[in-house]
Amino acid sequence: MSQTIASAAPALTVRQAASRIFAEQVRELGRHEQQAKRGRDPEAVHQMRVATRRLRAALRIFRGYLAPGKRLPVELRWLARRLGAVRDHDVILTLLEERHLAALRGGERERLEDLLAGLKERRFAAQEKLERSLGRGRYAKLARALDDFAARPRFAG
Repeated sequence: MSQTIASAAPALTVRQAASRIFAEQVRELGRHEQQAKRGRDPEAVHQMRVATRRLRAALRIFRGYLAPGKRLPVELRWLARRLGAVRDHDVILTLLEERHLAALRGGERERLEDLLAGLKERRFAAQEKLERSLGRGRYAKLARALDDFAARPRFAG
């Protein structure tokens, strides 16, 4: 008769899980900040947006456990919009350039190239807005609040 030894890690409490998830996503956000700010790496914008979405989801999921205050969710939504404006352009530009441009000829190709030029201008404007946002006090205040909350989460009840 064989014996199975359970060597699973001890279970986390809901508070511990919420705290770990939040802290991990705050680290991810900070890890990609400088590259996203520079605007040369679409993946950094994407990863920063993902971290923002996960932070917002964690706040919703752990609503009865975490007590972030009123401003943190509002500021995360603001940041998500700034990141989303850039990321949405990156996605559509990639799709159009990689999947459709090579297949077109003549007038259709010219029209798509005109569309791409306009999208690139709008992407550039969105990137400039993101860069300014990441370099100003509102983002710095949000980053400090996230760091503080990740280091010392406030719990409901």
